[in-house]
This record gives sequence, C-alpha cells and structure tokens, in this order.
Amino acid sequence: MMRAVRPALLALLVILIALAAGCSKPSAPFAGSTGGPPSESGTAEPTPGDPAPGQGDRRVAHEDPASTASAGGPPCLKPADVGAPPFGRMALHAVAEGLCTAVAAAEEAYLVFEFPPGLAEEDIRSSLEVAGGEVAALNLYEEDRWVLSLRLGPAAPGTETTVRVRGPVGQGGAPADLGFRLLREASPTVAVEVQAGDGPWRPHEPGEFLPPGPARVRATFSHALAAHAADQVRLAFESAPGIRGAPYHISWLDSRTLLVELPEPPPALFVDLRWLEDERGLTTREGVVNLHTGEPPRLVALDPATGREEELGPAPLDILWTTLSPDGRWVAMEALRPSSADERDVWLVDTAAGRAMKTDLEASPYIPGYYWFPDRLIVAGWEKLQEWDLNRHTLRVLPARASYAGPLSPDGRYLAGRILEGPEDPETWLAPLTVAVYDLATETERLYPRVGNFRVPHRGGGVPISVPMRWADDGRSLYVLQWVEDAPFTESKPYWAVLDLETGVLTAAEDFAADPFTYPPYEPQRVSSASGWAFTRTYWGEITLTTPGGETVTHGEGLPLAWMPDGRLLLVRWPDHAYRRDIGW
Repeated sequence: MMRAVRPALLALLVILIALAAGCSKPSAPFAGSTGGPPSESGTAEPTPGDPAPGQGDRRVAHEDPASTASAGGPPCLKPADVGAPPFGRMALHAVAEGLCTAVAAAEEAYLVFEFPPGLAEEDIRSSLEVAGGEVAALNLYEEDRWVLSLRLGPAAPGTETTVRVRGPVGQGGAPADLGFRLLREASPTVAVEVQAGDGPWRPHEPGEFLPPGPARVRATFSHALAAHAADQVRLAFESAPGIRGAPYHISWLDSRTLLVELPEPPPALFVDLRWLEDERGLTTREGVVNLHTGEPPRLVALDPATGREEELGPAPLDILWTTLSPDGRWVAMEALRPSSADERDVWLVDTAAGRAMKTDLEASPYIPGYYWFPDRLIVAGWEKLQEWDLNRHTLRVLPARASYAGPLSPDGRYLAGRILEGPEDPETWLAPLTVAVYDLATETERLYPRVGNFRVPHRGGGVPISVPMRWADDGRSLYVLQWVEDAPFTESKPYWAVLDLETGVLTAAEDFAADPFTYPPYEPQRVSSASGWAFTRTYWGEITLTTPGGETVTHGEGLPLAWMPDGRLLLVRWPDHAYRRDIGW
C-alpha cells in the first residue's frame, strides 16, 4: 500500500517504469553462484550475493515485497520526498531551476505527480509543460489529493524530454516549479541461448522441445544489471508425475550473464527475465524462456468407430480456448505466445485439410470477440477491429475507435461496442459510457456519447471488461445494462435500459429487471457429426464420445476441436498437456 508524502510545495512522485540516476556509480558486481533444491511448489528463486549498499549518489530504493517482479510487472517503489534523495527509483543527479536530470526508457516512460487537495483542475492541467516528447496518455483525478499520471510515448535514443510542473499548484496554491529532464536511452535487452548435452550453444527458440538429457540455458544482457536484480529473476518448472522438483543450478557468471544448468530437465521450464533493472535503472521489457522436453502437441484425426488415428501435423502450445465456425469448416484457437508471459496468438485450423496455421491477428485478453462470416473472420479487441480473409489468409484492420465485444445484430450487419471513460470522481462507482455501433457493410461507426454509465469495480481500480448489451429482435435498439448508485463505496443496483439507435435516447426498460449476481447457466455443449456421433467436452481431458445409440466411448486424453467433413474427429494430442502454461504463470 503506497502512502502519500507531502512536502511543503508539491508532492511528487512515483516513477513506475524506466527512471534512474543519470550519473550513478555502478553497483557492486554479482558475487558467487547460487543453486539448490527447489521449493515444494516447484518454483525456484535464486539467491544473489550480498548486494552493495548505495554508493555516492547511487541510491537503491526499497521495494514493496507485494509488488515485486514476481507479480508480473515492474516493482512498485515507495514514494519519496522531493526535498532530498532518494527520488523513488532515481538518485539526484543535478537540480537546476527545479529540474532533476534522470535516465528514462526510449520506448516509453511513466510519471506520477501528486498535488495538494483543494486545487482547481484547470490550474493543474495548465501547469504541465512537456518538451521533446509526446504524451501518449494522461489521467488526472482527485482522492485525498490530486494525482496526475502520464505516459510518454516512444522517443529516439539520445532525445532529451523535459516534463515540468510550473504554476500555482503548491500547498494552498503557492507557486511551484519542479520537474524532470529525461535522457531517453534504449532499455536493456537479453539474448538467450540453449545447449543440449554436449552440443553447441544456439539461440533459444521460444516454445522449443529439447531432446532427452542434460541442458543449459544462458542469458546475456546488453547492459550490466544492478546487484539487486538477481532477486527478481523468476524461474518456474513442472515436474514429472511422482517426482518432487527437479535438480537445477543457477549462477551469475558476471553482472551481464546468467546460467541455468539442468542435469535432468523437467517437462516444462519457464524463466522470466522481464523487469530486471540495469545499472542505469532501466528495466528489461522482454525475456521469457519457454522450454519443454518430451513430445510436442500434434493435430490428430480420430475415426470414432474404429479408434484409428492419423497424425496431421503440429499444433500450438498452451491453447487457452477455441471457437468453431457455424459451418464447422474452421476452428479458431487462442494460444499463449511462446516468447511472452501473457500475449496471445490466434491460430486457424482448416478441418477439411486438417492443417493449423498461425495468423497475423492480434488477440486481446481483455475484449475477446469472434464473429464468423462465410469468407472472413472478424476479431474484436481493445479499440481494434480486425478482418481475416479465410480464402486469401490476409489481414485488414478496420477503422474503429470503440471496443467491440458485444453481440452481432440479428441481420449480421452491425456490431455493438462501447467506449469507456475514466471516472470523473473516483469516489463514486459510476462513470460515463459511450455506446458504439459499427456498420460492417459500410465500415462506419456511430457513437452515442455518454448515454449511459458503467460500474467502476472498486475504488482506485480499473475499468470493467464488459458492459452487458443485447439487441432487440428488430435490430433497431439495444438493451444496455445500467446502474443506480445507492451511496458512495456501496453496491449499485442494475437495470436494463433501451437505447433507440435512431434517436439516441436511452430509457429504462419496464418489462424486466436485472440481477448482477445471476448469469445464464453454462449448458453442456453437444457437437455432433453427420453420422450421429457427438462429443460434449471442449477442453483438455479424457475424450468421451457418444455413439448414435447413446453409448459412451473414451479415447484417451486430448483436446477435441471439431468434426471433419469425412466424419473423423479433429483433436490435439499432447502427453504432457498437464504442464501447459496458463495466464499468470
């Protein structure tokens, strides 16, 4: 939990990503090597040599243990008083006319300014000055104090970006003049190599399968890491059934090179090298090692009557879910990208050809929406709408501002979506909602600005991922779930409202109410073939088929996808599917 610190003038700062001392002395080199048995949970955490304390003007801030890199993001550091170093993650380099010089990532940089309460919003906005860079996002809100957060977009390495707050925004409206001179530099990168047995070192291919026998993984960073970065390396593996853990050894050869030795590699090994801080204070942005042993997943065609199987080709790793086209010809699969911890790839399987291919579609874990048409697939994401041509296998991005994960209109022409705005007052549950309707025929978008509201999950939290909507049978209006606030910080009562798409008027629906805790039940999914065979399970596990006579037959474990035109079942076989990754590994 972060606690505000208010100096006499202006409380500043949390630098969430990419700020560091611009003229700091190097940290102590990494000492010794570490290793040992893994914990019972199967997660190994290396222990570095004793890190050196702050030297000279180099100050290493204390980390919040609840928000370290193991939580999947950059460490959240305690805020610091601007009157004296340390400045959060950065050490004081120089102050001239209220400006502190620091190094910031060229890819993007985040800053948060805190202001005393009682100030006028327009005074705060007008006090912000940015030169030598572009503001990609800005958010200003008031709780017990004003908080201004901004994200700077990409800049060429060597660029100098100045972010300054200057005006009557100090305590009681007193004049303030404070900010940063940011020297933009490229974030550190990491090159990963693997060695199988006594073979040569070669570049790591994310998601690759190693042959049986000892293996080693070597990570080389472009810049020397800070001493405390060794604590932030995240290693996790899965063991074979009946085996607790797996032997391993981790050593830092120097401040730029990490070595992981595996005398007996487990079925799956993941090493997260993101968010490791170098001597400049910049953090790595990529670096996910994803290794497997054993047999890779394969596409298989199963004859339900005879049990005979034909192997068709490779299948993607870590499939999260699948969706079938109405005619049964295509299966879309979302799978975790092997080189990432959370990004996804979209794969298409042609059930007629029995072949899987990775597309250029960008999957969105927050706003997933798949809409099938005879010759194309529309994939909706966060503020993005994509079209995949099923015949030519080409991608086209459609012009859209809103996020479309709502239902398709009864005539198949319109998509319902929304634009979510930040809450004007975070102390309430509700914030403005703009409804959007996209015409797939003309590729135009109509917005209905601020016609409704959406429910803020909790104070200080993010926005909800979905706003329930339903089309009327005639396709001329939308039912949109709305909320009535009882009191600040309390639950809100929902109701359905009808949006007339011609007039843009939103009125309460009087014929039925809404219950936020009642959802449509999940019904068993029965997918039948022309011959009468059926399967009801569409996730990993034992494949159980129902015969035309109603009897059940099992065919081992796998992931059923769809029936092929010749009556065979298309599925994925992977003996080690229990070791696949899921979100947040």
